[in-house]
This record gives sequence, structure tokens and C-alpha cells, in this order.
Amino acid sequence: MTMKADLSKFRAALLAVKNQTKKPEVDIVNKALRDVAFRSASYTPKVSVSTIISTLKGGSKNALLFWLATEACNKKFGVKQWKKKERTKMARAIYRRRKGGVGALRAGWIPAIQALGGSYRGAKLLAGSASKGTAKKATVGKLVGIIKNAVVTKNFEGKNEGAGTINIAIDALSKAVRFVTTDRQSYLERRKKISKVLKANSDK
Repeated sequence: MTMKADLSKFRAALLAVKNQTKKPEVDIVNKALRDVAFRSASYTPKVSVSTIISTLKGGSKNALLFWLATEACNKKFGVKQWKKKERTKMARAIYRRRKGGVGALRAGWIPAIQALGGSYRGAKLLAGSASKGTAKKATVGKLVGIIKNAVVTKNFEGKNEGAGTINIAIDALSKAVRFVTTDRQSYLERRKKISKVLKANSDK
């Protein structure tokens, strides 16, 4: 599934940078893409109990985990046709799956960062879906780029979920786009202030 974010203000900010600087358009776009990929990784939380539970659609830790385990046991063994030890085992399995998935989400941005010419401190990619992410740079002929987080993890039923359906990844991308948009807007404001000061001093 494709992961989307509101890019209207982002595009406007990049256009403003292009109009007020002499920087090549392709460089403006690719640097912005790299910054978005880097910030997406930064905004994707490290693995923690609270993070794992937040991917399980909210609620208190133990109550939600055991509710999910109950639902999974009902489907596997039949309603009330299972024992407590089987539910406990199922809860642990769900927890392990989510722990592995959340950890992979952060790493899933690294290939895009690297494909865009950046580096990520302490980057370690093992074989798996996280290593299959990538990015496509904008070119002079086509000022459009792509960032891809290819992580696939499993939900409480053991079914595959792509990064595009996981709230943590979606939120991280949206925050990253907003951060880079604000950064470019701030950059332009600083340029305006500097130009104003230089002009005022040159008139004296």
C-alpha cells in the first residue's frame, strides 16, 4: 500500500526556495527528499513496550494484548475451546511479532536515505523487508522523487501488514514532511531578513 502525506505546503515551500535562490531545482527537490527520509526515521520510535502496544490500536497494555490473544485463540481453536496457557502463549507470540515489526519500521527508512546520498548513524540492515526499501531521485527532466519504506510485518492474526497501513510509519512520514516544510519556510524568512539588513546598510 502506498503511504501518503499532505504535500501541498511542502511543494509551495520548495517552489519558493527555487524562486528566491539560484539553486538548481533538482538539487532542491532531492535534498528535501533526503531530509524527509531522514526525519521519517528519526520520528519512527525505537522499540519499547508502549510503542509496541500503540501499534495494537490503543488501550491498556495487558488488557489489549490479552483481548487480541483471546480473539486469535477463538479463531484458531474455536470460541472458548482453549485453555489459559494457550492464550498466554498466543499473547507472547503477538508481542514478539509486533516487537520485530516495530524495530524494522525505523530501519525501513535507511535504504531511502542511502539511495538519496545520505547516511544514517549506526545503520545496520539485516536480510528482510526493511532492506528492500529504496528511493528514486528527481532528475532535471522529471522533478519527481520517490521514497519507499518496504517493511512488511504481521498483525495479531499473523497476517502481513505493509508500512503504508501502520500508523507509526504514516505518522512519522507526515511529521517529517511538516518539519521539512517549516524548515524551508524558516530558511526563506532568514534570507529575507539578511537581505533587508544588507540593503539598509548599503543605502547609508
